[in-house]
Amino acid sequence: MSQYQQEPKNELMIVCDHTEDESEFSLAAKLILDQSILIFNRQRLMKQIDKALERGDKKEFLELSRRYTQLLS
Repeated sequence: MSQYQQEPKNELMIVCDHTEDESEFSLAAKLILDQSILIFNRQRLMKQIDKALERGDKKEFLELSRRYTQLLS
């Protein structure tokens, strides 16, 4: 039987054929990335809050503080 006459392979099984180690590394990478993004966003908001305080912009300070609290919860 030629290669063109063979039954097609189950592509779903090929796509899902990850080893346990690969899945663990993928999860670890996602956790590290999520944590890095959280730290970056927290630091950015803290700097924006500081600038709002320096300018005496109460409205901006309250909005940024709300977003900061939301980010941490």
